[in-house]
Amino acid sequence: MTHGATPAKVAEAGPVTAITLTNGHFPRGHGPGFPLSSTAGFPRAVVFSAEFADSTIGDPLVGTLLGHNAEVTPSWRCSPAVGCVPLPRH
Repeated sequence: MTHGATPAKVAEAGPVTAITLTNGHFPRGHGPGFPLSSTAGFPRAVVFSAEFADSTIGDPLVGTLLGHNAEVTPSWRCSPAVGCVPLPRH
């Protein structure tokens, strides 16, 4: 007993049509949405940069969770070959 499509079954099935996820009708009037959202999104990306998020959100949150200032605590990098060494401060 074989499973799957045989050439005879494929021929009986007929032509293959693409599956669409829409009914073919698209809303009108959304042309300015992309330029406006891009114009509004770029300043947000600048304001909420990684440095801003780290200093404004990350440091206080980590300090609260750890119970001490995480900025003054040295960070360490550990590897089997070298052992543990402190990371340089930026």
